[in-house]
Amino acid sequence: MGLATFQFPVENAKAWTPEAPNLYYLRAEVSDGDAFTTQVGFRRISTDGATLLWNGQPTYMKGASRHEDYPVIGRG
Repeated sequence: MGLATFQFPVENAKAWTPEAPNLYYLRAEVSDGDAFTTQVGFRRISTDGATLLWNGQPTYMKGASRHEDYPVIGRG
């Protein structure tokens, strides 16, 4: 199975965010007639020093599953 890379412009694409999950359909066909369709979103994740940026905006991570949440396995 070979690997192919393609680049093409998408005009006026809206960025994907959790608050606005803008998705677009991508359909790919090869010369033998095989095809597939999937949904894709566009976003940019980067850093500025220690700050995580999502589409250029500072993002703060929230979460659970800290080791204090599992007293049998370990506590801090």
